[in-house]
Amino acid sequence: MSLLSQTSSTIRAGRHSYGRGLSNPHARTTKAAGKTGNGAVNGALYSRFSSSYDVLFSSLLASGVRRSIRRLRIPANARVLDVGTGTGACLDAFPHDSIVLGVDQSMDMLRQAQKRVRRKSWDHIQLVAADAGFLPFPDDRFNIVTAFHSLTAMSDPHRALQEMCRVCTPTGRILLVGHFPSRSRCWSSLCSSLDAVTRRLGWRAKLSLDELVESVPATVLRQSRLRCPLFTEVVMRPHEDCGDRARSRVVA
Repeated sequence: MSLLSQTSSTIRAGRHSYGRGLSNPHARTTKAAGKTGNGAVNGALYSRFSSSYDVLFSSLLASGVRRSIRRLRIPANARVLDVGTGTGACLDAFPHDSIVLGVDQSMDMLRQAQKRVRRKSWDHIQLVAADAGFLPFPDDRFNIVTAFHSLTAMSDPHRALQEMCRVCTPTGRILLVGHFPSRSRCWSSLCSSLDAVTRRLGWRAKLSLDELVESVPATVLRQSRLRCPLFTEVVMRPHEDCGDRARSRVVA
């Protein structure tokens, strides 16, 4: 039984093509995305550059993401959700004995990812179009939930991270990699100044990591800068009761 078919109570099998084909979001996700969806602001931009996105991502970002995935030591048969999977440039870093579901709101990005999945004959990876702010999966579905350089490109990253916590098991882990301003006053001021420009390019420069993690019911297990000091890696674990939206606490 595929991972998607296990969630048939939320995604109706009759309206989707499972296995190696792309799946479309259910009606609720599509309508919500048009109003407040996380891809509503930048979706058109990323669709326009979907064919050339791999060149930028692979040259600047992919190596750090792959190292972060390896550090997780994902166990065999783990259910993995990759939020904002884009063109699937880092899907090869996930263990082949895991079950991986990549979601993105850009169909053009997902088509590029689908070409990669078919070319590599990856039968452990499935793709679905969905809004990160309205993930169409039941609670506690995934053992590992990841987001690589995607939260800063979403119109409501706080809601997206709350959804990631909801669908992750209490014993699971959430891995975030992205650009977040440091606590340095000078660097923070520079990011604020550049934010208006970067938003036109499809991402925000001044998304506060502290505010982001404090808005969700999760514990930060590890936080560190990658080899490229512009990017931060965060590993979190959701609280058992995600309904109370408790504040995160950092483990010393």
